[in-house]
Amino acid sequence: MRIVGLFVVATVAALAVAGVGGAAPALAKTSVLCMVNEDPCPEEDIYSLKKEIGGGQGGTSFEVALPEVTISCPIGKFFMVLSETEGPLVGKVTRWKPVNCGPEPCYFEALETGYSAELEATGGGDGTLTVVASNLLARCVSPICFYSTTPIEFTVEGGSYLEGSPPHMATEAAMGLESGFGACGNPATLRAGYNIFEPGPVLYVSHR
Repeated sequence: MRIVGLFVVATVAALAVAGVGGAAPALAKTSVLCMVNEDPCPEEDIYSLKKEIGGGQGGTSFEVALPEVTISCPIGKFFMVLSETEGPLVGKVTRWKPVNCGPEPCYFEALETGYSAELEATGGGDGTLTVVASNLLARCVSPICFYSTTPIEFTVEGGSYLEGSPPHMATEAAMGLESGFGACGNPATLRAGYNIFEPGPVLYVSHR
């Protein structure tokens, strides 16, 4: 019996060394929106998430490249609401509206709201925003095309309007064709950029 007992003790010790049944993995860092470029963000500099986050186009025109035409929309807005979790900020898109599109009569429209949104700090005050969207309409007289996306990844760069480098988000992503007629590209290419002015003129993506 003594030999069996020693064998059990040795086996448990070996499993512990190997990491089986060891300590639980560390929790993911909580992403936050910060008023200063520090990581972790001081508690007093963490933005409240009670209001929408987003802004207007800047730096990059909104474009959808189809085989025979590129729809360009020089004005537009993108806003979302986010909540804090043990990890990325999660929520949904509340407004995504490009306007003044051309060439006439072409336009682009997000036919739904509530697309999922997830923002995670990546270091240096920057982050990655992941959006999953469907029922996106790119329309001229012809073609008429409905698209959806695999996750669109926006690169979010922290910055300050006060220092002449506003916080900015931009993407170049493929959209898969759901349905349509005419010369619809599959995939079509979406390019978009927005300067972020809410929740404030200075914004960095950081950790708590």
